[in-house]
Amino acid sequence: MIKKMEHTAIIVGNMDETIHYYCDMFGFKVRLQGSTEKREMAFLYLEEQPGIEIELIRDIDPIGEY
Repeated sequence: MIKKMEHTAIIVGNMDETIHYYCDMFGFKVRLQGSTEKREMAFLYLEEQPGIEIELIRDIDPIGEY
């Protein structure tokens, strides 16, 4: 039985579209967003359950296809 979920990571192809999808469809808010030379990341949360986060990851120069 799952007692608590804190964090789920999802690899995405388009960061902006994915953020808009989760915010518009499910009410998530962006907690933090940033990037490095190799990767773009965003952390989304629900105000009602701030301990649950979705981490979105987009490889800037991906190896292979999604």
